[in-house]
Formats: sequence, structure tokens, C-alpha cells
Amino acid sequence: MHEGDHFRAWTGRLIALVNEYASVDGSEADVFRTIVHLERRFFEDSYPQQ
Repeated sequence: MHEGDHFRAWTGRLIALVNEYASVDGSEADVFRTIVHLERRFFEDSYPQQ
């Protein structure tokens, strides 16, 4: 699900949109960091390392 050409193209488009509309020092940067943190926590909690 999280690999392959389709996934890389989709995530590449998301990265391009973030780079186009977001500023690294703007208010959206804090929101983005929070979202990334929550996303990582979700996957860490869903797929714990053994």
C-alpha cells in the first residue's frame, strides 16, 4: 500500500503542493509539524516494533 510508482507519484504531488503553498517559517509550518507528529504516532501505535 505504501510503496510503488503510484504511491511515489502521489506523495511527490503532496510534497510539491506543500512546497508551493507553505512557508518553512509561516504559521502553517507548526500545523504541518503537528500533523506529521500525529501521523507518525498513529503508525507507531498501529504497527509496534517487536
